[in-house]
Amino acid sequence: MPLDHEDYTIITTFNGKSLGNLSYTNPLMGDNIEHPLLAGLHVTNIAGTGLVHTAPGHGTDDYLVGMKNNLPVFSPV
Repeated sequence: MPLDHEDYTIITTFNGKSLGNLSYTNPLMGDNIEHPLLAGLHVTNIAGTGLVHTAPGHGTDDYLVGMKNNLPVFSPV
């Protein structure tokens, strides 16, 4: 999706694989909980950012990423 602003500068570019084994915190939550960035073959940047949430209890792709990264499988439904 293109940016709607013309006044921006691209500082650097990098391959998404270089984000593996990193984590982030949600600046809007204020709880400083670190969330891991996990690679998955089902994630692309064809239709979006290339970032998706993972719910190992809901879907085969998410389950496989969860198992590879020792995530708990939770499905309250």
